[in-house]
Amino acid sequence: MDDGYTDADGFFQLSGHAREFTTIDPKVYIYHDCDDWLVSPILSDPCSSPACTTHLFQPCQRRFGIAVPKKYVTDGSVPKIYYDVGTIELAGKFSGETRDCIH
Repeated sequence: MDDGYTDADGFFQLSGHAREFTTIDPKVYIYHDCDDWLVSPILSDPCSSPACTTHLFQPCQRRFGIAVPKKYVTDGSVPKIYYDVGTIELAGKFSGETRDCIH
């Protein structure tokens, strides 16, 4: 329905509309690379110290969805009210989080 990016302050606004015979179950999908490093032992050194690790950037982006409550789904092409997802700390793990290379 809509896609976008955050601005320099992390804010975004999305909206969309479709003609449907039944109600829709909209979700906001967040794709990001925050805190996305894999700590891996250095293979050439058998040392077990934290100094003997390397940080590797993981491929693809982290992805999770946020369900939009039904009261924010309104008739017409212009939203009557907006859903505020609030402030989200992206470093944590989210229920249902996956990796997505093509989006």
